[in-house]
Order: sequence, then structure tokens, then C-alpha cells
Amino acid sequence: MVCLFVGGFELQSARGALLAYDSFSYTNDQNYYKNGGFGWSNSWEGLGVWEGLTFTNASRVLAVQGASGGAGLPLVVRRLNTAGSGPFISLLDTNGWVGKDGTDIWISFLIRPVKLDNQAVGILFGDLDGNVPGFWVSVANGISQLAPGVPLVVSNTYFVVEHIQFGAGNADVRNEYFNPVPGGTNLIGAQGTNSYSGDFRLNSVTFYTNGRGLLLVDELRYGESYADVAPLPPIILTNLQLSADQFGFSFLSQDGNMHEVEATTNLQIGTWENVTNITGDGATKWFFRSVTNAESRFFRVRTH
Repeated sequence: MVCLFVGGFELQSARGALLAYDSFSYTNDQNYYKNGGFGWSNSWEGLGVWEGLTFTNASRVLAVQGASGGAGLPLVVRRLNTAGSGPFISLLDTNGWVGKDGTDIWISFLIRPVKLDNQAVGILFGDLDGNVPGFWVSVANGISQLAPGVPLVVSNTYFVVEHIQFGAGNADVRNEYFNPVPGGTNLIGAQGTNSYSGDFRLNSVTFYTNGRGLLLVDELRYGESYADVAPLPPIILTNLQLSADQFGFSFLSQDGNMHEVEATTNLQIGTWENVTNITGDGATKWFFRSVTNAESRFFRVRTH
């Protein structure tokens, strides 16, 4: 008898492309010069590394890569790869900045304020020296809320999503969402939203601090869609079991999601059959299937 399986995660969505990503999964040595992610034109410099941040909304955990570490905010800059052959080529305006009329971009990241001061600390998506306008995301004493209904609380982790739509004549629209539900094709469930208009073209990201306040940042993503920058963690199939007439496996379900177990006899040309649906509740789920001696079958779990 031959019985094979394939496991993984498939979001039922039309995805664009992850344009740039940094998980900050670096050595915890507090003093380094190292690249990370992809799609960047130069490295971070001298960044400290802390424990990885996490975020859960409606029991949906944001996907992270490995043992991701949060980045503290000395004044450091990292430039997007705006070369003509780079990942942002379709978004570049005549100045070579991300901000071409009629295009849009999605950016997401995790933040955790650790220490507040009277002066702001935060993130600049732009370039002060190059006069690239961009926009700021800041925290400081005297700020009571990050958005309507989202109080600024020290040691809370927030999931932030920026959607910038570049309009004609630099009449851009920027919507900023706090704690939306990750894992879908559409942005839903945000606990608070800010809306802005102005010139938000960008070519870099700068972390800045005044030496007293401290904000941790993690999981910085640039993408072409919400699904790109707000993924769910993958489903990992474990505890593979195979006996004379039965095959089985387990996986950790995700609360609020539906898991569809599917099977096929041919990975290249076969169609996938829906075997059963399992409602996620955060607990470990088991799947068993009777098999025959002559059967070759592949299994996967789709999550949505």
C-alpha cells in the first residue's frame, strides 16, 4: 500500500505579491550590521533586537517567520529597492519614488510602545534628507489614542496596516487601520481607523527616537494587497499515522477559521476532492481516512 500526503496552508484569495519584508529574525547580540528580508537596497545599521512581537485578533494570529525579534528605534534608515528592475517598478513615479498616480500600496507592521516620553518616537515612511514627503507613525506622552477607539497603552502590541492610494497631482489618500483581522482577502474588523489626504510618496523607512522613549517594531511588510501583508500562520500537519487500512494526521486548528481537508490521486493533473470540513477552535484536530492497498492519495488542508 502507498499512501502519501501533503500538508500546508492555502488562503482562498487572489494574491498580489509581497514586495518587501523584514522579520527582524537576527542574532540577539544588540549590536550588528546585517541585511534581512528581500527587496531592500541597503541594510539596517546598529539595531538592537528584542523578543518577537505577536498579535491576535478574534483568535487569529498574525503569521511570523521563525523567532522574529522586535526592533528598537535608534535613528536608522533603510531604503526601498527603487531600481528600474526592482520589485516596486510598477509603482514608481517620474522621480523614482513609490507613488505613481493611479497605483496603491499596502504596508503592515507590529508595534509595541515600551516607554513613552514627551517627545515622539516612531517610524517615518519617507526621506527627510531627500525631501520625500511620506508619512509618520508616532507615539509620545500626551497621545491618548492611536485612532478612535484604540487607546495608546504601554506594553500593548498593535497590528498596523497602511493603505496608500496615489492620486493625480499627488492628491493621495491614506487609510490607517489598527488591529484588523488578518487572514482574509478584505480588510475587516479594525478596532480603529485614521484617514488622511496629502502627498504620501515614499522611498525608505526610518526608525527614530529621542533617546528616552522606546517603541518596538516587528514584521514589516510591503505588498500589493491586504492578503499580502496580513497573512495567517501556516497549518502544519503532524502525527502522521499509517496502518494496514487507515491513514491519519493531526493539526492545530485556528479559532474562527474553517479548515477543509482535501484529497487527490495526482498532484499534477488531479482535482482536489473536499473530504471533510473542520471548524477551528484553537484545539488540535485529528483526521482519519480508510485506505486500500492499491491507493495512492495526497492530502492537504485549506484554511479560510
